[in-house]
Amino acid sequence: MSNPFGEPDDDESCEILEGFLCPICREDLKSAEFLTVHFERSHAEQQDALKSVFKDIISKAKNKILNFDETFDLSRSFDKNATISGAASSGGTSGNVAANATSGADNNGLKMSNARTRMNIFNFMDRQEVGAEYNHLEYFPSIRNPRLERYASETNKLIIRLHKLLTNLPMDPVLRKQHERNIFTWLDGSSVKLCPSCAKNFHIARHQHHCRLCGSIMCNDCSKILPIETALQLASLATSQSEAIKEMQSSSDASKSNPQHHGIRSCDHCLWLLETRQEMHESRTYRPLISQIYANTKTAQRCITRYRNVFKNCW
Repeated sequence: MSNPFGEPDDDESCEILEGFLCPICREDLKSAEFLTVHFERSHAEQQDALKSVFKDIISKAKNKILNFDETFDLSRSFDKNATISGAASSGGTSGNVAANATSGADNNGLKMSNARTRMNIFNFMDRQEVGAEYNHLEYFPSIRNPRLERYASETNKLIIRLHKLLTNLPMDPVLRKQHERNIFTWLDGSSVKLCPSCAKNFHIARHQHHCRLCGSIMCNDCSKILPIETALQLASLATSQSEAIKEMQSSSDASKSNPQHHGIRSCDHCLWLLETRQEMHESRTYRPLISQIYANTKTAQRCITRYRNVFKNCW
């Protein structure tokens, strides 16, 4: 392998080799173990030649580094010239001051040299101009708005169906199922053999279940239960509740045993849309505790100010 620290003129006629090469005979041994064994067997008596090769590489690298420092360390020569000219033009006290400055520069020569070298390197660089700019503000709404409108329209449809579903909801399971079927047409389960979410077969132990909001089919494990309280908040029916809904809310023991009897079965997609709408509404109406305390403090301050003026008039 050629010396990486050699001069460019020396490397033009040499072939560039790579691998686990012997530094003496340039043979490729393919691995570090084979290279070690080869060197111990074939070149055990040529260690002095190897040392000379490494010394040659280190000396060339050192010369490269020193030449690099001398090329960019221009500030040191400028300071020396300024010091010499100042000492030549002034005598006596000024000469002593220049000598002290020169000795101080020699004591801190390493730090100043490094800082000035970095500064000089930056001075040699070309100043970068501002690159090309492109405004994506028009492209972003063109992609975002249709998606938001699609989500908003789907969520509004679900809330309307949820409102119809909770209105006059019967308590009897048979009548309730018929009421849920009338809200939205369910898909025919005869043509669906696998659960769309988990791709498992439907059989006696794994029944088909329909989403009450979109009518899609899924298994029991993939279906979700929307609580009645959350459904009432989304449908804004907290004031006008039917007897069945009040009975569902009051029967806490039945809710623990059969959650589907006190909730609405839905698919994962519909539940995600409704939960997203609820989180958005809560984020807009939520007031942090510090904000509530500040509002109470301002109210108390206004009351105190009013009574203070009355007290001043009485005094």
